[in-house]
Amino acid sequence: MVTQRRCSLFLLLAQYTVKVTKSALSTREIFQGPRSLTFLAVLLCVNAWLNTQTLNNGVSDWFDWNRQVVVLPGSSNGIGRQMAHLLGDRGIKVAILDIHPPQKDPSRFPPTVRFHKCDVTSPSAIAAIAADINGTLGQPTVFTYNAGRLAREFLPHMVARDHGMVVTVASLAGYTTTPNIVDYSATKAAAISFHEGLAVELVTRYHALRVRIVLLTQGYTQTALIGRSTPEDTRFNPLRGPATVVEELARQMLAGNSGHVGVPGSLVWIARNEEPSALVSAFAEIAVRENDAYSLGAWLPFDLVVLALFGLQLLARYGVRLTSCFSE
Repeated sequence: MVTQRRCSLFLLLAQYTVKVTKSALSTREIFQGPRSLTFLAVLLCVNAWLNTQTLNNGVSDWFDWNRQVVVLPGSSNGIGRQMAHLLGDRGIKVAILDIHPPQKDPSRFPPTVRFHKCDVTSPSAIAAIAADINGTLGQPTVFTYNAGRLAREFLPHMVARDHGMVVTVASLAGYTTTPNIVDYSATKAAAISFHEGLAVELVTRYHALRVRIVLLTQGYTQTALIGRSTPEDTRFNPLRGPATVVEELARQMLAGNSGHVGVPGSLVWIARNEEPSALVSAFAEIAVRENDAYSLGAWLPFDLVVLALFGLQLLARYGVRLTSCFSE
C-alpha cells in the first residue's frame, strides 16, 4: 500500500513537473518577443547616435540662436515666409532676400525679420546686400541654399570661424525625375549633389568640422508650383501644408546638428535606395498631369500607391530567387 502511494505521488509530481516545464517554455516564448523588440529599439538608438556623430564629424558645437543671423533667399512667400515667421517668433534675426516683396504687409513680420530686395542671380547685388546685413543684423551664420553665389558670399566667413550652418532646400523630385517638371527635378538633383559635395569638402579641404549642413527633401507641398501642376487636394490624397515641412526643418536646424530632413520619410527612403520602376514613373506622370479626369491621385493615397508599386517591384526582382530557395 505504501509503495503504491509513493508511486502515485511520484507520478503526480512528474505530471506537474512536465506541466511546469511546458509552462516555463511557453512563458519564455512569450517574453522572447518583447526582448527582441527591446533589442531592436536599443540597436536603432545606437544606430541613430552613430549617424549623428558621423554627420557632425564627431565634434560638438553650440548655437546660441540669439546671436545667429539667418539668411533666407526667395522667402517672401511660401515655405520660406513661414520659416521666417517661425524663427522670428523665437527672437532669431532673419534677413529675407527676394526680388519680389512679400505679398502681405511686411510689417506683420516679427521685429527681428527684415526684407532686402535682392536679385540672387547678381553677384554684385548679393555683395551689396551682404554688406548691408553685416551692418544692421550682423555677420550671417546660417543660410538656405538655392543659388551658388550665396555660398560664395557667406560660406568663407563660416569656414574661417569654423561655425555656421548651410541648409540645402531640395525636393523628392531630386531623386526621382518627375515627368512634366523635368527642369525642376534637374535643379533639385543638382542641389542634392552640391550638398553632398560640400559635406566632403568642408572636412577634407577646408577642415571646418563644425560647419553644419542640412538637406531638405520634401514631397508634394501646397506651394504655388504644385498649385499649377497638381491641383488635386482630396481627403484621400491631401497635399502637405508648408507648416508641416517648416516645423520638421526648424526642428533639425534648432538642434544645431547636420542631418537630412525628408517629408514624408518613407517615400524619401524609397527614392534614395531604389531607382523608380516603370510603374512608379507611369503613375507619377498620371499624378502630376493637370486637369486629368482619370488621375489616380483623386482616388488613392499617393503614398500607399507608391509603396505598393515599390513592393511589386521588389517582388518581381527577388521573387524568383525566394521561390527557388524555398523549393530547394
